[in-house]
Amino acid sequence: MEQDTCHSLKIQHIPDMSFQKIKSIAKNFCRNLPEYVRDELYEQLERGCDLITTEPQLQQYIYSFGNMHEAKLNLAFDNVPKEIFDYKDIAVIDYGCGQAMATMVLADYFKENNYNIENIKSINLIEPSFRVLERAELYAYCLYPQTTKIKTINKFMDDLTKEDLYQEHSLVIHLFSNILDVESFSLEQLADTIKESKYQSELFICVGPYFGEFSERQERFDYFSELLGYKTIFSQYYSKGEWQNNWTCSAKILSNIRPNIEFAPVNCANRVKSVVSGTLKEFPETNKMSIRALVEGPDENGEMSERIVFVGWKRDAPVPEIGCRLQMTHWRNHDEATEGFVYTPIILDEDWKMPEKEE
Repeated sequence: MEQDTCHSLKIQHIPDMSFQKIKSIAKNFCRNLPEYVRDELYEQLERGCDLITTEPQLQQYIYSFGNMHEAKLNLAFDNVPKEIFDYKDIAVIDYGCGQAMATMVLADYFKENNYNIENIKSINLIEPSFRVLERAELYAYCLYPQTTKIKTINKFMDDLTKEDLYQEHSLVIHLFSNILDVESFSLEQLADTIKESKYQSELFICVGPYFGEFSERQERFDYFSELLGYKTIFSQYYSKGEWQNNWTCSAKILSNIRPNIEFAPVNCANRVKSVVSGTLKEFPETNKMSIRALVEGPDENGEMSERIVFVGWKRDAPVPEIGCRLQMTHWRNHDEATEGFVYTPIILDEDWKMPEKEE
């Protein structure tokens, strides 16, 4: 673990550490640099594909890509059946972890949604850059309880063995954040190594860019799920202009656990025309809060209509504004033989703020 540096000393003495605070530190560092220096650092990162070797590059990476990674991961986490995060004995494996952003966002997600983070008993961080891996271990150490065992694996993906991935816990969560499209390792070999480990219950959370339907890098992302052979319980792709801040996104969740509730995205063409009621209510099917709103767009049959729906989103999130695009998702509860649709806002403007309340 990184020790005896100014950054490590600062990080270890900030109370209630979170990924939000780590992003803030990187933001303050980078914004105090001359613009041409920031541009040089960004170019050195090769859009996040090159190995990081210096402290300034570490800060620049989080400043440049932290919000994007976080948004994609939270999109996936929001579609994990809630009973899975309630497992009492969870192990996490973060592949090509970099500075452990996926692991940090998971910690924030557990805390913000009132899951017990002490259920996460161990974390394996896999990263070929020793300098970056030291930083990842530092962050994981500060965000997780002392009861969580943290193991670092300083290897390239093709060098992994089943012993590196070994876990003895009842549920293993595999995190793949912006790594499956990287063409420098064998997906077949990685899938074989994972399958050799033979875990009883597994969840694969895979996020990355969306390169287009016929791109070889996109095919890698989709091919991995075929190699594993597990059921896809959530899959969503966004092209440029369809999602937050003009980012593209591929998100997929695989599991050998049969969830009580499954979600299937339908479209993201609905828009809010007016907020009908400001009263929040609990929406048990998704464990989110929701509000009544008048929306315009295609319904479940693809026909344009205006209708009042419950717009759902994470607890304590702001009310969506007029014109906000909505993601319509079909849900099905297998245990209760019920089904329906949920709507969640897609905020396209990074500087969007909650509308002023009317007097």
